[in-house]
Amino acid sequence: ENQAALGVLRERTESRRSELRERETEVSVRRQTLAGRHQGLVAEITSLRLRLSSIPAGQLALRRTLCEALGTEEALLPFAGELMAVSEEERDWEGAIERVLHTLALSLLVPDALYPAVSEWVDRNSLGGRLVYYRALSRERDGEEPVSLSPSSLVRKLVLRQESPHVSWLGEFLARHFDYACVAGMEEFRRERQALTRTGQIKGARGRHEKDDRFPVGDRTRYVLGWSNKEKIAALEREARSLEAQIVSCDRERRECLREEKEAAARIDLLGRIGEYQEYRELDWRSLALELDRMREEQRRLEEASEILRVLEARLGALEQSLRKTEEEIGALQSAKGREEHRKTSTQSRIALLGKELSEVPPVFFDDVFPGLTEELEGMFPEDELGSLDRLGACERGARQALNVRLERERNRRDGIRERLVGRMHAFRREFPAETQEMDAGMSAAPSYRVLMEKLSGDDLPR
Repeated sequence: ENQAALGVLRERTESRRSELRERETEVSVRRQTLAGRHQGLVAEITSLRLRLSSIPAGQLALRRTLCEALGTEEALLPFAGELMAVSEEERDWEGAIERVLHTLALSLLVPDALYPAVSEWVDRNSLGGRLVYYRALSRERDGEEPVSLSPSSLVRKLVLRQESPHVSWLGEFLARHFDYACVAGMEEFRRERQALTRTGQIKGARGRHEKDDRFPVGDRTRYVLGWSNKEKIAALEREARSLEAQIVSCDRERRECLREEKEAAARIDLLGRIGEYQEYRELDWRSLALELDRMREEQRRLEEASEILRVLEARLGALEQSLRKTEEEIGALQSAKGREEHRKTSTQSRIALLGKELSEVPPVFFDDVFPGLTEELEGMFPEDELGSLDRLGACERGARQALNVRLERERNRRDGIRERLVGRMHAFRREFPAETQEMDAGMSAAPSYRVLMEKLSGDDLPR
């Protein structure tokens, strides 16, 4: 049951990671597209700032190449859009007129003298793009009368560049092909032979109608008429800032995807390693940690007992020294009866001195330490040995040896548990490197392993 639950959880996590990968790929592609558009806008803005024309940089580059090949000046091959603009009084119609005249505005006007060379060069070379050009004669059609414009004609809303040698030809061309009545309503639109609405719907000759809303009618980034490009630059800069914000958003979204994908991968690896264990007790290090705490407390108590033993050893050393002196005195008294009284007196004096020393021992020793120590010593030696001055040294050595053996046994037991615990920490770090990369396998890291265990327990994973 636990293995099945782990399998379901891992499958869900893998599915989530796949979704994140697809999302990160989509964001990267979108970011690349936006960056390409932004780069093109920056190049176009840079180009526009170096000139007054609104013609796209690509078209200008094509004209420059053509003029360099023919050895002629660019001014002799103007784009139609460089020679006409919407008058200030008719700005409400600017978007619709830009849409109607967009293709014409990007067309080159070729004077009759350059027509053979231009047509020859265009036919001989691969342009890498689209080029429309007109042979600009003095009259579009010789012998035809000038066109009578509609009162509300689109052409009347234009201003032509009078100093251009092509102004006459361009005016006639516009009158013959773009005499659209600029209408205010649909009834007038349906009534006129050729008409244009402010929203950009065109009614042409022979009943053809068109409305191209692939770009907004007021999108100044596509405007190409006139000899001032300040507003177009401003519009392109706004679009560039919008693209920059979108690119930043893509970068942020991509970082979030990568972070979540990394977390999902780590979780999948963790679930896989957990699945290798058949029982929860194989992961249970808490019991060992509790046992280690108990051993530490036992060690502390033994160390305190060892300190007491050192105090007793010092006292015992003093007693042994006193005893040796007393024995020497007794030996000397035995050699001479007359000295026995002196030895007795000396011994009594020594006993009195020892009594005084015992009286100086702090009461806490007799209240807290001495009873437990006395009980333990009584269990180690017969009562008559403890009460005998002759056996006192042997009892002290025996007690010290017994306590040292016990202390060494407890230390060995503690060290064994510590080695097993450190070994399990090493194994756990090898199995879960991602979760334990900031944790070592020493006793100082035991609190960190305890925190990780509590976190895993908090995730309510199956056991």
